[in-house]
Amino acid sequence: MYRIPVMAVALAAALSQPSAANADIINFSGSTAGPGITAPSAGTCGAIPFRGSITNAPGTSNFGAITYSHSVCTSGSAGGPVQGTFEIVTGGGALQGTLDGTVSVTGTPISNLLFNYLITSGTGQFLGATGSFIGTGTADLSRGPPATITLNFRAVPEPATWAMMLLGFAGIGLTIRRRQAPALRPA
Repeated sequence: MYRIPVMAVALAAALSQPSAANADIINFSGSTAGPGITAPSAGTCGAIPFRGSITNAPGTSNFGAITYSHSVCTSGSAGGPVQGTFEIVTGGGALQGTLDGTVSVTGTPISNLLFNYLITSGTGQFLGATGSFIGTGTADLSRGPPATITLNFRAVPEPATWAMMLLGFAGIGLTIRRRQAPALRPA
């Protein structure tokens, strides 16, 4: 009778315990703004025509003050793919990794940015860190070069988080189903 709830609690406890495989996964969120420099790539980006960079842009995060830098290959204000590397430095260490995303032209001097970040290494408190997060923002060319780049970061839920959420919904569904009044049976 209590077999399913006991199994669900055991599974939930197992998923919530950090293992060696995910002990160093971090959740990162924050924001930054700074000047973005774009120049012809001179062939360093293959078919993508421009190389862009941001260096030491100040920002904030759930780990305190940050400086954000990236070096990317981009199609510039024409829209299209963005690929490159990033570094985020905090008072306790740094995160490094790759990013890819898109620039969407809006028809104004402001373009929308969507970047997917993959953390591949870290230093200090982030030594051995892995994970991913998303950056959304704008590239504002209204004040001329350089563009003002504004990015907001948010964490991407890990698979264990999704598993726990689905397990919780299943548990609620089973509880509701068990509480329904039994149908009357003819005598």
